[in-house]
Amino acid sequence: MDQKMPLKLPRYVFRRANGSYRYKRNVPKALREVIPKATVYRQLGESYDEAIRRLPVVHAEIEALFDQERNTPSSVRAKSLVREHLGAWHADVFAEGVVEPEWDITDDFRELAAELEGSTPADVVRQVGSARLKPEPMTLHRVLTEYCAYKCDGSVEHTDLKTRIERIRKDLVIVLGKNRVEWTPLADINRADANTFRDYLLNRMAPNSVLRTLGVIKAAMNHVIIENDLEQRNVFQGIKIKGAGASKDDRLPMSDAQLEALLPEYQSNPEPMPCLSPSQTAAPALQKSSGSRQTTSTTRLAACTSATTRSAA
Repeated sequence: MDQKMPLKLPRYVFRRANGSYRYKRNVPKALREVIPKATVYRQLGESYDEAIRRLPVVHAEIEALFDQERNTPSSVRAKSLVREHLGAWHADVFAEGVVEPEWDITDDFRELAAELEGSTPADVVRQVGSARLKPEPMTLHRVLTEYCAYKCDGSVEHTDLKTRIERIRKDLVIVLGKNRVEWTPLADINRADANTFRDYLLNRMAPNSVLRTLGVIKAAMNHVIIENDLEQRNVFQGIKIKGAGASKDDRLPMSDAQLEALLPEYQSNPEPMPCLSPSQTAAPALQKSSGSRQTTSTTRLAACTSATTRSAA
């Protein structure tokens, strides 16, 4: 017998007669119509140590399976069953909603519904029998997809936005989970979800970068809410981001007083403005002290010099 095995094993773990360890989990009653078994099993290993190492991974897999089945829309199940039993053509016309009652193939859908009765959720059976899909709920995944289709037409200038939206989609799945992003109705997404995503981004981005990223989601949500006339608030609207906005480290334009102090150095430089070298003027010192952007200040200096030259002439 394994010397390290405690008297009481962790929940869902049991030791088989041959000495190996197994994960055993009863399927929730609400899911037994979509998971056709009362219990699910997973092998954990031959020793207690191996079983304990694998237990968190296996437990997470089973939890994910239950969550997926719990959150999968009935329309997705209906399409999958039609494709499996009737074939791709039936599935395509079913998904497109073009099946007419007088078509002969409606008998195929009714017969399949009769076969599924009792072993499949009633809502799925109704959709198959009527050859009509129930509209899928709006989700975060659909929000980003529809916004991307609206904003990005495939041209080069939209590549950055398309890439950013895809990155946001992947980050949302990491933070909230695939089920919550792809299947959970938008009405069930709350401010806590938005704050969790914000906190995840703040761990790897500067506050202003987080502000821009959340701005994309906020715009996508607003677009979908308006276009689909949804009666719900945008949970990403007005979200607080500590440290975002202007700060003491921002690179600000030079003041008029700083420009006046720099003007003599600029006028005495023999080089034309496009060839101005930071080592030849007082600009680097002023730029360092003011945090200014040299391009903006240079343009203003050029205007000052031009005005001074005209007045001298």
